[in-house]
Amino acid sequence: DAYPQYNFAGHKGYPTKAHFEAIAEFGVLDCYRKSFKPVKSLLEEK
Repeated sequence: DAYPQYNFAGHKGYPTKAHFEAIAEFGVLDCYRKSFKPVKSLLEEK
């Protein structure tokens, strides 16, 4: 697993609370869709 802190194996493509917390803590990866509302919101906060 290239990014174990994001727990990709634990959510199977569906975002979980823990995954969103990891994004907030570790940042948005290049593979994320920047238009996805939760990701877009995090990017706008920074």
